[in-house]
Amino acid sequence: MQTRTVSIFMTRYHDILSNFLYHISGRGYTHVAIAFDDDSQNFYCFNYKGFRREHPFRRKRRYGKSICYKLDVNEEQHAALQGIIEQMEASNIEWKYCMLGVILCLLGIRHKMKNAYFCSQFVAELLQRSEIMKWRKHPSLYLPNQLCREIRAHSGLRETIEFESIEVIDENGEKIEIC
Repeated sequence: MQTRTVSIFMTRYHDILSNFLYHISGRGYTHVAIAFDDDSQNFYCFNYKGFRREHPFRRKRRYGKSICYKLDVNEEQHAALQGIIEQMEASNIEWKYCMLGVILCLLGIRHKMKNAYFCSQFVAELLQRSEIMKWRKHPSLYLPNQLCREIRAHSGLRETIEFESIEVIDENGEKIEIC
């Protein structure tokens, strides 16, 4: 059976919410995105603008440590992940960022909002729905640092790449603000 690659990109941003999350969640990463293409050029995430496609390796960023985890997955898992993302992109649904979800996560309250996610909830749910990861908690209860710890322990982890600084831009070439 052929293996494919899924990439999980995590970074640290420096706006008010990110700084707050940074200090209360272990001083690590504050944003996470996922890619299913083999060359990791198109990452998908949720930020203040909603469901977005990012291209984090195009330009340098002024700040923010970053890490990219490469996971080996089978064809079925890869196709499931790709199908979910393509279905979201093709839908007419206006996907929104869920600030309330972040607050509920911080309070340890499991939730599911209609058409809304925060970045780590989105990635955790995608990995669970495509059967790549099985979480100890509900996907809505993970901040980026918590995902990071569990991904590091995953048996399919093939590679970890750390960066000192990365700039994240969207498909229109605009700088993306924080998740």
